[in-house]
Amino acid sequence: QPTLPPPPSPPTTAAATPVTEPPTPGTVSVPIGGAVAGDRVLLIGDGTLLSAAPPNDRRMCDSLTLFGWDAEIDAVDIDDLTFVDEVLDARLAPDDDLDWDVVALFIGNQLPPDELAVDELGDVLADTIERVAPRPVMLYTLSETDRSREQLNEVIRAQPDEHPNVLVIDWAELGGAAAEVMDDDGYSL
Repeated sequence: QPTLPPPPSPPTTAAATPVTEPPTPGTVSVPIGGAVAGDRVLLIGDGTLLSAAPPNDRRMCDSLTLFGWDAEIDAVDIDDLTFVDEVLDARLAPDDDLDWDVVALFIGNQLPPDELAVDELGDVLADTIERVAPRPVMLYTLSETDRSREQLNEVIRAQPDEHPNVLVIDWAELGGAAAEVMDDDGYSL
């Protein structure tokens, strides 16, 4: 089991406060915590994110908690991106007057390797980003196992050009090459 880095010093601000004003317009940059007033992050993903979600040892939530985030992961093991709208329909509205401060998407890992998938991912990303704006949106790139994944990543990497509230996280740069971080199926961490 991997060892997590030590958590940062405890925050000096109050935890989980409602977001009453949108983030300042402009390009989002690392660290994302500096662009938001609170600590609530909604992560939406496919089977790859699901492999690190609560049903699978809670690794992702536990890691985020160490760094002061109040995280919810909604992930499913399917190759159909309609689940993103279903999650937003069910979860985007605030609970107990606490809004989501950041929305993160790790989707596209299970799409078939064809041009329709590239178009579908682009449409879903654009619609989702518009829907959750002005919140910052973090998009994770995919492990590049073939040319189709490179094309999907091109779509992901292009989003900040049209949407200043988007920050792209290069999955391979942070997580390692696909062979180092993915199971034999190529979809699970």
